[in-house]
Amino acid sequence: MVIRCQIDSIVVRNGRCFGWGWCLDPAQPIAALELEFRGARGSRATVTCVPGSRREDVGTDWPRIPHAMHSGFLILGDVPGLALPIEGARVVIRLRDGTHCELDLPLQALAAAGLARDGSGTPLWTRALAKLRRDGLRATLSRGGDRARAGLGRMRAWPTRIAWSLRKPSAQVIFDHAMGGGANRFAKGLVERLAAEGRPVLHVSPVLHDLRYQVAMTWRGDTHAWMVDDVSGVLRLFKPGQSIDVHVNELVSFDDPLAVVEWCVSRRGNAGSLTVYVHDFFAACPAWTLIDADNHFCGIPLDMRVCETCLPRNAANTMGYRGPGIPAWRAAWRRLLERADTIVAFSAASVSLLHRAYPDLSDEAVRIEPHVVAPMTVRFRAPPAGGDIVVGVAGHISIPKGALMLKEMAAVIRERALPLRIVVFGTLEQHDEDDGIEVLGEYAHAELPALMERHGVSLAFLPSICAETFSFVTAEYMSMGVPTAVFPQGAPAERVAGYRRGLVISNVDAATAVHEIMEFAAQGFARPPATREP
Repeated sequence: MVIRCQIDSIVVRNGRCFGWGWCLDPAQPIAALELEFRGARGSRATVTCVPGSRREDVGTDWPRIPHAMHSGFLILGDVPGLALPIEGARVVIRLRDGTHCELDLPLQALAAAGLARDGSGTPLWTRALAKLRRDGLRATLSRGGDRARAGLGRMRAWPTRIAWSLRKPSAQVIFDHAMGGGANRFAKGLVERLAAEGRPVLHVSPVLHDLRYQVAMTWRGDTHAWMVDDVSGVLRLFKPGQSIDVHVNELVSFDDPLAVVEWCVSRRGNAGSLTVYVHDFFAACPAWTLIDADNHFCGIPLDMRVCETCLPRNAANTMGYRGPGIPAWRAAWRRLLERADTIVAFSAASVSLLHRAYPDLSDEAVRIEPHVVAPMTVRFRAPPAGGDIVVGVAGHISIPKGALMLKEMAAVIRERALPLRIVVFGTLEQHDEDDGIEVLGEYAHAELPALMERHGVSLAFLPSICAETFSFVTAEYMSMGVPTAVFPQGAPAERVAGYRRGLVISNVDAATAVHEIMEFAAQGFARPPATREP
């Protein structure tokens, strides 16, 4: 079998590209992958893809290839100057052993994946003809009538939108991403709290698979949602001088985040408030997890020249960012942070790290508000003594969340023949059967305590190599009473340091983590109580 590659879906819009596919070599996993486009008028663009995502369909088709289950990749990046139509494309691949190879992709494959002359899908007349052939005239006309009725419903919503844009007292607007996790969980609650005050709330978030934006307005118990091609269409809804309370919850995945930052700064001269939430470190770097081009946590170097060298090489951790360099990025965000009425952080550790990028940032505007996490209703019961030490890891484990760290730890365990096993309740990027890690797949949140008990988990581990700004899963581990280990950075270390069943590993290193987990097990998974001075 030769290397196979397929793009399942792809869209190019407003100078950006998003899609997904899979690439499989029978002998070894894909380490790096780039997609090169050739467009009209000699234009070209290259997008760095992120390999290692889970593809159960490919694993089913090639069950004898252990790494087939994780042969997927994500396409996301800027393609400035790429002129449509696409005239050709190829994939440049680097295998795990360093071997490079290239594959040309036929235009038919790109068209089948959704990329065509308008960059947003198959041309309208082609789609209409295909529907007519597939469904027949009556069904096609019936669906057209349904769309027309839906259009009338949207038209009826316009008076509400106009009334909202003119309404006093001030409206609320929330800028947010739609990538899941704690930031979106927080935003949902924020919308509910603000809407309960009786003022209209506009929630703006990118829709990555379409490279457009969803705008959802909640007011008087109703929510109306619509799509816009770019965020400038949202910003124009507000009149000059109109009083607005602005909430910058997340700007990751916005096509031009600095334009939103500048708009927020310019609006600050009006009445209304500006609140910035520190869910990550996007304010310091487009690599919002602070994972550098070598897949290490950078901790925000004090010498900005290090950042300027790293950023152009770090497409995989910045969604292909190709905008202004770090000095311009920091200058824009500095203006936003200085003008903010309130900067809400969820841990003191996050504030300390943000100060490395902005040492002059005043603490007067910063408010530390840890998330409120409902305790798990089922208490964890420790497995009986004896047998292997089972390290449980929950969630989608990406590279910033510790995917490569777990693989390195598993290698240490094999080399030393230690009685230690790693079980992932969720998914693991770049996983293959040979790494010795048991990956169980996605689970319902309420099932976690029972799953951990069923698999005999001795200790829960947060393998994140980045500095988490809170970590809901760490709070849940502690609420269950399960012994918990974390690395010595970010909010988890801040909280676990005060937890008697907690272990803060002394160094972000696989061998150190394995050794100290073994020592913690020998101590009965609990630190001795602190002794008071006489």
